[in-house]
Formats: sequence, C-alpha cells, structure tokens
Amino acid sequence: MNLEETAEIECPDCGNMQEVVLRRAVNASLEPEGREALLDATINRFICAECHFEAQLPIPLFYHDMDLQFCAHYFPFEAIDDAEALANFNADGSMDIQAPEGMPFLGYVADPHVVFSMEELVRYVAFRERLAALYDGNGHVH
Repeated sequence: MNLEETAEIECPDCGNMQEVVLRRAVNASLEPEGREALLDATINRFICAECHFEAQLPIPLFYHDMDLQFCAHYFPFEAIDDAEALANFNADGSMDIQAPEGMPFLGYVADPHVVFSMEELVRYVAFRERLAALYDGNGHVH
C-alpha cells in the first residue's frame, strides 16, 4: 500500500491550487512521525498558502500499530452513501482485508476497528495505547 501521494487541491475559499501530501496509511511501529501527525491533527490537513484556510481532507486512513497489535480504519462519514466504499464491508460491518501477496498476515489486521471521524480515530488510538500501558501481554494489570 502506498503510504503517501501528492495531489493538486483547490482552496474552497480563494481558489488557489496547491500540492498537498495525502496519507492513506500509517504504521505507527515503523513511522512514529505518522502517529504524531495523526495525534496533532496535521495528517491530511489542507492549509492554503494564500488565504490560510484550513480543513481536514476526507481521505480514508488505515492506522496500524504492530507493537500493540491493533489497527483501525477511518472512513469519511460520506462514505456510507458511496456504493464503492460500502463494497469494502460485509453485511455485518466487518471487513475482509487480505494480505498483499508474499507478505505475512497478522490476524488482528483482518478486522480493523472502523471509525467515521478523524477525532474518533485519535480517541481510539489513545484508548488502545492507555490500555497497553495498563496491562501486560497476558491481560494482567501491571
């Protein structure tokens, strides 16, 4: 999965066109700077160079923490009206994620926690990190 791509975005306020780096995935274990960008709300954030208009871009984002063994997938809420986006889900709301060919597959990745706002993604990451700090690998409180 390509983690970054560049796109030309038009500012909805002043019409200025500028390049913006878009992130589709963050692996917190391999790139802590991606985790920090999520937590400080700079990931997939548009800031116009001309008029300084700011907005969170509605880009789906897959978050993966190999160390804590959890993942979450953000979809913009508008995706519930998009048949192509809904095709990513089973009738019960679960997802069937397949490992790329030749790559090992970690079981917990097959069923990511799904959220529909970036704020909820940040909250879920904070929640899982606090649980990991509280419990040892066997589910016992430190």
